[in-house]
Amino acid sequence: MIATFTTVASHYARQVRNWLDEHYAHRWIGRGGPVFWPPRSPDLTPLDFYLWGTLKNKVYSTEVISLEDLKQRITNSVTETQ
Repeated sequence: MIATFTTVASHYARQVRNWLDEHYAHRWIGRGGPVFWPPRSPDLTPLDFYLWGTLKNKVYSTEVISLEDLKQRITNSVTETQ
């Protein structure tokens, strides 16, 4: 599950944090959570959650036979994903 929390105070209420601790112990990132992650961190973006994994699965679905084959697969995968 991926949930996005804004700066709304209710997203960080003790009840919300307790629920997250109960259901996702040590696996959630957010203000007051067990894992510190700075706001606007360039480390985690939608590309990390979706695009790179999707492209990798498409590109390497079968064995790559040459550099040209790899380049063409990447180009095709990006075009198909748009």
